[in-house]
Amino acid sequence: MDRVGTLHKARREYIKKVLAHTKGDLEQASRILGISPATLRGLLRDESASPDAEPDQSMSKLKQGYEHDEKD
Repeated sequence: MDRVGTLHKARREYIKKVLAHTKGDLEQASRILGISPATLRGLLRDESASPDAEPDQSMSKLKQGYEHDEKD
């Protein structure tokens, strides 16, 4: 079993669950994850650049913290 691959997959799945819970709010997700918003953005950027990333993972769908207060 590839333990490194498993750890990366577990981290990716956890981040996806937290982002779904926060409806894409990076500020709130980073607080839940205990990391800075910049670190979360970096992890998402690294993940989207990986060859096994899912095609629907787009940072354009994520809220940057200040956007959650805007009315549609």
